[in-house]
Amino acid sequence: MRILVSIPTLGLRLDSLNLTISSLNLFLPEAHIVLITPNPEYLRDFSKYGEKELKVIKDDSDQRGAILNSWKLEGFDWYTWINDDDYA
Repeated sequence: MRILVSIPTLGLRLDSLNLTISSLNLFLPEAHIVLITPNPEYLRDFSKYGEKELKVIKDDSDQRGAILNSWKLEGFDWYTWINDDDYA
């Protein structure tokens, strides 16, 4: 099963984003993670997270729009999202 987890973020809470990604890697290691942000320059250090490649998508939409736009990526069986300050 291919799983996409979208994380909408402004990129302003990098410490909590780091913990969110770590929790996903621990509890859902098979997930593909996409970071959606209007500020991709803030997330430069997150394009590779350990052994996992993370996709960073620039999107100036509100949170809802950014999540829905990321779900247009094809080839996944399951789509979900998590806030940048939540934990899996």
